[in-house]
Amino acid sequence: MTKSKVFTPSLFIMIILLMMFTTAVSAQKKFKWEGKKLSSVTIVDPGSVYAIYVMSEKELETLTNDFGINEEVKAQIKKYSTEDQWPAKIRTLYSRSNNSETLMKYSAYLIGDFNEKLLLIIPEKSNRQMPDGFIPHCDFFVIIGRNGVKTSVKN
Repeated sequence: MTKSKVFTPSLFIMIILLMMFTTAVSAQKKFKWEGKKLSSVTIVDPGSVYAIYVMSEKELETLTNDFGINEEVKAQIKKYSTEDQWPAKIRTLYSRSNNSETLMKYSAYLIGDFNEKLLLIIPEKSNRQMPDGFIPHCDFFVIIGRNGVKTSVKN
């Protein structure tokens, strides 16, 4: 008579841990915003950030047409995409240059591109672990040159 193999507690725990790890890794790669799954990107060149860039009406219209962004969200993007609305430690060119390594640690997600620039969202919920002065009080947006980011996930 052969004994049947039974799940041992250690095997069961390993399976649960593997499932949790897989879920955590996949959660880091995508972010759901306004009903869309956005891909994670890493800021690799803080000097490529457009800190006081004001989007033209044509660019804002592109957001509506190409990315399905409504008027309310466009207003949020307009308001929170300039340095005066960002966390204190990245609010000026001087502070960004002195804190470039920390700036590159933000969890950022790609909304879309326009005119050789990328529009990123830096979600408040995904960045609560940042040091004091870097923690967002709300979601904010960054306009950055294409070479300023590295895509973390292949779409």
